[in-house]
Amino acid sequence: MKPKHSGFFHTPLELLLENLGTEVVVLCGFATNSCVTFTAHDAHMRGFRVVVPSDTTAANSGQIAVDALRQLELTVHAVTAESSTVDLARSA
Repeated sequence: MKPKHSGFFHTPLELLLENLGTEVVVLCGFATNSCVTFTAHDAHMRGFRVVVPSDTTAANSGQIAVDALRQLELTVHAVTAESSTVDLARSA
């Protein structure tokens, strides 16, 4: 459970991911333009590569989700392809 918008804020997520040797985080959930975006930016700032499959997030409208995914592509270089086409081995 996270207390705020980012999965990293006041949670042990960063420590857990580091201990597991994680290089890529795959994010999904609601809302693409809020919680998913905050977590993606925090992951990127911590040196993780970010994958946000476009069909695994949602927002209050389809256009808001599309716009947020495009912004994540531009700002954190997130992979935003559909989940069935994401090659996690290649992303790592």
